[in-house]
Amino acid sequence: MSRPVLALLLLISSILCTLLSCTAPSQGQTLAQVESEHPEIIIAISYFNETLGGQVEALQAAHETLTIFAPENTAIRALPQGALANLERNHTLLQDVLLYHMLHGNYTARDLEERGAFRPKTLFDNNTVLIEANASGVTVNGYEVVTPDVFFDLGVIHIIDGVLIPPEFRSDLLG
Repeated sequence: MSRPVLALLLLISSILCTLLSCTAPSQGQTLAQVESEHPEIIIAISYFNETLGGQVEALQAAHETLTIFAPENTAIRALPQGALANLERNHTLLQDVLLYHMLHGNYTARDLEERGAFRPKTLFDNNTVLIEANASGVTVNGYEVVTPDVFFDLGVIHIIDGVLIPPEFRSDLLG
């Protein structure tokens, strides 16, 4: 493809994206860079890297975008001691819980606010989370988004003040 044609296609896609309110993820910021800028989610990022590393690479290769709701370190540490130990011992359970924190697509805070209340599907078994946005902020299953719009190379991270647990695991993990 010639350079002028490629440039024209890029210009058209940029214009369409602007008209359709698309948001592109930040170029090149890795999870490691996010981790260094946001130490309050270092535990969540280490879990994502250790548990979902291969899946994240596959999403990158497929040019997928993600929205991640990353719990603060204090929220993870506040889990009942048995629940945290169980998650760390059971790789599959931890993976499922992490996938429940992720959505396909790139939802910025503005996108969430414009939608109001809705139930998007997570990457875990098509389960949904309840996102509610109003003048006082954005919540996910009742947990507050304390830091919105942390952009990385696959999309956007919103830091939340709780850990999202899929309904089918709540009684096992939380008692």
